[in-house]
Amino acid sequence: MSDLIREVVEDILAQQSGVKREQANSDVSRPNYQRRRAEARLNQLGMVDRTDAPLDDRRTMASPVDFSELSADMRRACLTHECDRAPRILSREMDGTVAHGEVIGRLGGEAGIWWISGVDRRALTPRVAEVYDGSAAAIIQLAKVVPHQVLLIDEAIHHLGQAVTVRIGAVSQDGSRMLGLSHAEERVLKASLKALASGLGRAQYPHKEIYVLENPCGFVQRLLELPSEAETFGVLMDVSELDGVLIADWIYQNVGGSAITVDVRSGWLSITGPKEDVHKAIDIGKWHRDRLRG
Repeated sequence: MSDLIREVVEDILAQQSGVKREQANSDVSRPNYQRRRAEARLNQLGMVDRTDAPLDDRRTMASPVDFSELSADMRRACLTHECDRAPRILSREMDGTVAHGEVIGRLGGEAGIWWISGVDRRALTPRVAEVYDGSAAAIIQLAKVVPHQVLLIDEAIHHLGQAVTVRIGAVSQDGSRMLGLSHAEERVLKASLKALASGLGRAQYPHKEIYVLENPCGFVQRLLELPSEAETFGVLMDVSELDGVLIADWIYQNVGGSAITVDVRSGWLSITGPKEDVHKAIDIGKWHRDRLRG
C-alpha cells in the first residue's frame, strides 16, 4: 500500500512542477488524465470523498485529499510516513542537570539503600516523604522487618553516634518498611551505608539462629514491635508458624512464672521477659525446634 501512495504523490508532484512524461495518446488532456488517475488510485484506498454517497455514508469515509495545498515539509512527511525502518532514539545531553541521588546497594526485589539529596518534593511518594526531610539522607527499604537486619542497622546507627537522625516509616501492606537516616557529615554517613549494604546483603541468608539482647533500645523495640518494658529480648530464627505454636506451648509449660512472653512471628520466635527466663526459653525452644525437624 505504501508503494501505491508513493506513486500517486509522485504523479501529482510531477504535475505541479511541470515535469513532462511521454503520453501514449497526445489527444488526452494531461491534467485531467493525471487527476482521474490519482482519484482512481486514491479511491482504491478509500481516500476520496464520494459526493454521490448518502450523507450518513459520507461521514464514515475519508475527507477529500488535496495535495496541492500541502507545504513542502508536509509533502516530505507524507512521502516518508510509511517508510519501513525502526524509529530513531535520540540521545540528549544532560547539560546543567545535577544528580540528586544514587543507589548505595540493592538487597533483592525492591529492598535496598538509596541516597537522595535535594529531590523535588513533587517527585516523592507518600512513603518516601514520610521518612525524608529534604536534606541529604539515606532511605533504607526492608522487604520484611526481620531481627538480623534490624540489629545490623541498629549497630550502624550506634557507630554513627549522636549526630545521626533516624526516621521510621509505617509498615506497608506487603510488610515492607522504609527508614530515613541523615547525618551532619555526609561523607561519614555514606561510608557507613556502603558497609551496611554489604552486611544486609549477607544477612538475607543468616547463619546465626539465636540472638539475645538485654535492655533493647527504642529503635529495636519499635521496629520489632517489642513491649517497652522488655528487660531481655530473645530471638529463635528459622521457625515456621505451626512449629512455632508447638515450641511456644512447650516453653510455656517448662518455664515457670508468667513474666515470659513468646510471640510466633513470620519465620522466627520473639521471646521477652526476665533475663534468666529468656535464656532458659531459648535453650528449650531450640531443642524442641530441632526435635520437630527430625
